[in-house]
Amino acid sequence: MQRTNTQLTTTRSLGSDRVANLERRRATGRSVNGPLLVALEERHPIDGALHLAQVLARRDQVNAHLLAIVRPLAFPPALVAADDLAAIEQGRLQQARDGARQALHRAHGIATYWSTEAVLGGSASVLARVARERGSALTIVGMALPHAPERMACEDAALQIVRKSQIPVLAVPPSTDRLPRRAIVAVDFSPPSRRAAAMALTLLRSRGTLTLAHVQPDVDFAALGRPGLDAIYASGRDALLQELETELRKQIGDASDVTVDTLVLHGDASETLLGRAREGSYDLIAAGTAGLAAPEVHDMMGSVSSALVRGAACAVLVAPGAEISP
Repeated sequence: MQRTNTQLTTTRSLGSDRVANLERRRATGRSVNGPLLVALEERHPIDGALHLAQVLARRDQVNAHLLAIVRPLAFPPALVAADDLAAIEQGRLQQARDGARQALHRAHGIATYWSTEAVLGGSASVLARVARERGSALTIVGMALPHAPERMACEDAALQIVRKSQIPVLAVPPSTDRLPRRAIVAVDFSPPSRRAAAMALTLLRSRGTLTLAHVQPDVDFAALGRPGLDAIYASGRDALLQELETELRKQIGDASDVTVDTLVLHGDASETLLGRAREGSYDLIAAGTAGLAAPEVHDMMGSVSSALVRGAACAVLVAPGAEISP
């Protein structure tokens, strides 16, 4: 695999107020705990991802790494010699690196907090590997608006990245220019959904709201001969929601600029969450997925996160379970 890399970061002194605020966020676990990794692919909108990453990198004083992904060309060996192909790919890598720098300059002028790199390969595997190498805390990808011609290609690419990723993946629409104010989290009480809730809390801006939403399937337990299960389910559900809310409130500490609430919904998980996100003007939906850590349950958990990625007009965060060995 071929790579080119350039460093564009600069140093900026911080005022005492910003330093104190940053230390406070880190003490309460409300800052990202590692570099950001931003994917740049041809014909995928990138402006929203660049703007959000810049705001987050500046707030938490972390590096944002823009990775331009160049998919290999498939020339017939009988028509293109290996040396010529290598030269062609080197030229494409240079073009991608120049394009990444131009995208940053268009979006931000001086590319503070950023580094850039161009890599030849498939997006999902390349991003997973680079994230491991750099110790990244979050992968950010661009997402086209609903009904845009490139939307399906963006969805497919994002879901492939999610399936291979060991860190949360955030898909960002092109209109995004700030951190989310209202986030709704699909809570099924699994480790991935708890990780999604914690990361969503980290991404919120000041005076934000985090809603922990559990969608209960529409099942008439009495009609199925189990009339007592309704009360048992409700009691266990409410206790687990309270436990997670308490856990997140401990993460916030004394901070009073974030609201955490809980919500119980009924129906199909993905359809109900998407509807609630629209009605409640949420600008972030978060969910967990089994990913590679537990492939035997991927179909169940992955179907919800996949539907959210494909159906949401706002940003979508998908978090895998605990990190696995590469």
